[in-house]
Amino acid sequence: MTMRRLILGSLALLTIAVGITGCSRAPERPMTTKPDQLFISYQRHGPSGYMDQVLTILNKGPSAAAPTLEITPLDSTGAPVPGITVRTAYGTDRGKVVVSSQGEGFDVLAFSGADVARLADVRVKVRDVVPVNYVIPIEVADPQAMNGYRRPTTKFGPFTAVEVRNLNTEDITVGIVCIHWNQPPDGQPQQALAATELGVMTIPTLQTVTTPLSKSAQQAASQDCGSLKAYLAIPPGS
Repeated sequence: MTMRRLILGSLALLTIAVGITGCSRAPERPMTTKPDQLFISYQRHGPSGYMDQVLTILNKGPSAAAPTLEITPLDSTGAPVPGITVRTAYGTDRGKVVVSSQGEGFDVLAFSGADVARLADVRVKVRDVVPVNYVIPIEVADPQAMNGYRRPTTKFGPFTAVEVRNLNTEDITVGIVCIHWNQPPDGQPQQALAATELGVMTIPTLQTVTTPLSKSAQQAASQDCGSLKAYLAIPPGS
């Protein structure tokens, strides 16, 4: 090999090395949703025919996420109301509800305590966010109550199974909840007296799955299920 080729080869290697070390890398886009990318609103009174006390979570982040929420009841001045216990129907205060990226998730709040009538609003703090492997915005269909013959029946009477259709192009896991409501005084929103989880089911892409209820879930379903709802849940193995 001639001296000229050695020099040219060394210059080529030097150019490559300078190119590699001299180029600064663009900052990587974060691939998990952060707490400040979750936008949460509370509606005390729903429109006619819709549930009251609904919490809506909008996920503007890049990944599906299961947040754990801390919920503080407030009066009309925005001050915390002591002595009020907050319950959730779906479990957003326990990190059970998944909100897909660019999608919405929901929960239903219930309050108990001597000063519930003072309640006007809530303050919500995101304590933790766990990323979940859903790729697309997920739409969750309402469950259908099924009788012992696996035929559709009313949610208000006894039923022994639930049917849910997956409207999405990926597998989903959903939790099924039966909510029992009170009859509130005039001007007050309905309160969920109890919210019973009837089961968790995984549904393949664009399929419909019917799942029988356990005996305890059938007992809950026999006590006038005012609302039969599904929420997006964490898939098994996540």
